[in-house]
Amino acid sequence: MAIADVTEWVGQPPWLSGAIRRRGPAVVAVAAAAVLILAVTALLQRDGAEDLLLVRGDDGTISLVDPGSGSRRASVADAVPTHDRSALLTTRMDGGRTVLESRDPRTGAITGSTTLDGALRVRTVSPRGRAVALMAGGAGEGLYEPVPRDRTELAVAFLDARPPLRFDLPANVEPEMFSLDERALFVLEFTPPTDPSSYEVRLLDLATGELSDTDKLQVELNPRMRGKARAQVLHPQGTHLFTLYTLPGDAPVHDVEAPAETERWAFVHVISLEHKWSHCIFLPVPFGTTDEATIGLGIAPDGESVFVADPAVSQMARIDVDAFEVAEVFPVEQLRPTGARAAVAVADDGTVYAAAGNVVVELAPGSLEPVHAWASRGRAAVSGLQVAGDELRVAGNGRVTLVDRATRRETGVIDLPGRGTVELLGPPRGSVVEFPLECAC
Repeated sequence: MAIADVTEWVGQPPWLSGAIRRRGPAVVAVAAAAVLILAVTALLQRDGAEDLLLVRGDDGTISLVDPGSGSRRASVADAVPTHDRSALLTTRMDGGRTVLESRDPRTGAITGSTTLDGALRVRTVSPRGRAVALMAGGAGEGLYEPVPRDRTELAVAFLDARPPLRFDLPANVEPEMFSLDERALFVLEFTPPTDPSSYEVRLLDLATGELSDTDKLQVELNPRMRGKARAQVLHPQGTHLFTLYTLPGDAPVHDVEAPAETERWAFVHVISLEHKWSHCIFLPVPFGTTDEATIGLGIAPDGESVFVADPAVSQMARIDVDAFEVAEVFPVEQLRPTGARAAVAVADDGTVYAAAGNVVVELAPGSLEPVHAWASRGRAAVSGLQVAGDELRVAGNGRVTLVDRATRRETGVIDLPGRGTVELLGPPRGSVVEFPLECAC
């Protein structure tokens, strides 16, 4: 793949036909055979399966792909992966009961199961992968657009010897994430319950079944929130959950630390899964003021920085996780409005990669200055980025393109089943772990 230095751009960037060199079949085969570092998890590495890759297609099927041949070793439909990618979770009906099964991601074989009353679907999995929250049916249009109801029944199952739990709550709630110790479940409580217009993060004690408020770093903030969740990332250590919200319409929120007239149209909500508090980090204007649906989110492998990319305004922001505040805002001219959601990935050395539409931009460590930009293969919109050591993986349009980070040259292409969106699944280290918030899973 030809890489264009951004300093050479005049007018439109060079992503026309000359910007991409397609490999012949023999070259692709040699390149694919050379990239045996495609690790799915540490478990797969220990078992000698480091040449395999987990991907999720737009139909929800998770497949284990051989990069050398592009063939599928295993496929599991409607699966939800644990965050360490050591298991895939599925549900099936057996009479009037739900069978929750864990499956080996290498083979798709069932490794364990438990049975619960009712027709249930997986809603969220704990950071350590041992607790699962399930509810009847699916969410509304997304986790943050609930189905109106005045009571909520949910179940919690465990992938160990702990017995399953059932809860009947006098509120309209949706499970969001378990605490790190798996003793509590963070939920969103929507009010009014039968005509929801706002929500609040609350804590369900799994021992007592009681709902309580979370602790807050900013006690003066109104706990009732509104907005649309656009992207979500989990801290590599599972200690914090970051959710990016935007506020469509004409009613911005107010930041208590800013002047009275200051408007905010986007913010990152942080939940401490370890210490059980929540906090809002407001993004300055113009974030979220144009096409808020295209904003993307990514986290550094060390968990010290979260990056927000808003291609509608060609800007990015870096959030300091230790201080829980926006540390800097910087322009990235090469990120331009395309109607597609931005993707972000961060390497161990601090290099940041961001994509909007079919353009991928490389930002230098430390300075975060754009140093290179190029078009994705076939000019397809990028649906995911992932860094694996010296390799950058660019997903989109049913394929994964492999790029050598040092030479910025394409080394191979993995053609995958289907031609739609591809989500790269892998360990948090060196890549983004992003949850699809606008689906029922």
